[in-house]
Amino acid sequence: MENNKIEFVRTRDCCKRFGISSSTWWRLVKEGKAPPAIRMATRTTVWRSDFIDEMAQLILDGKDWSHRQPSEQAEV
Repeated sequence: MENNKIEFVRTRDCCKRFGISSSTWWRLVKEGKAPPAIRMATRTTVWRSDFIDEMAQLILDGKDWSHRQPSEQAEV
């Protein structure tokens, strides 16, 4: 059976995974080089974990999120 459950990660988790500061993470998001944020509440912002996994693979391939096809950037 396929798991269709969407999991989310917080800013600090993204920063830890890529070894960068939160200001660098937010700059990458603003520049379109990282997946778009999802606002869950006033002070709660998350990212889809599958998008973060895909971003990690793109980086290993020498690319960034902006190389992803627009049709693939689905909304939640």
